Amino acid sequence: MSKDNYMEVISTDGRKKRSKDTSELIIDTAFSLLNEGILNITHELIAKEAKIGTRTIFRHFKDKNSLIIGMHDKLLKDFELSKPKIDLDIDVITRLKSLIEFTCNTYEKYQYVHHWTVKNLWYSKDVRMNIVEWNKRSSNYIFEFLPEIKDQQWEKEDFIVNTLSFPFWQRLVGISKRTNKEIKSILLVNLKNYF
Repeated sequence: MSKDNYMEVISTDGRKKRSKDTSELIIDTAFSLLNEGILNITHELIAKEAKIGTRTIFRHFKDKNSLIIGMHDKLLKDFELSKPKIDLDIDVITRLKSLIEFTCNTYEKYQYVHHWTVKNLWYSKDVRMNIVEWNKRSSNYIFEFLPEIKDQQWEKEDFIVNTLSFPFWQRLVGISKRTNKEIKSILLVNLKNYF
């Protein structure tokens, strides 16, 4: 490879890395704004917070929908990287405790992202598909973590999965004004009776 070709490859790789870094900065800034409770985020607000130009954001995310998709992809990636390893040799109640701990902490961490997603639910088909994908992944993870659920009647199976869902957690936080610690205790007391 000639020196010119080598420099061109390095230059191209550098541009790709900067582009990826900028995309990550935009998504991380959007998450940061949401975690502050700001649910009406715009490209302009992200640009101001990230100290970059609005045009830069539009080069990476042409509209709100593409930004939502990028955020959803990061959310799923973070979920996959942060979920605890499953050890089926551990007794079911210990696994249940671990699952409750993980799900409640994840819901608390991303509660504003979920609120924002619901707020934009009818904005596009992609947002609706994001919710379907999130529910599918979290349900599958629950079944992997607690395969004993499949031994239950379908009504009990649905009850367990729905009790470990974000909407249920959100109701306990929003309506009952429960803390995350209280919610974990409530879930454990009620769900361990099924195993």
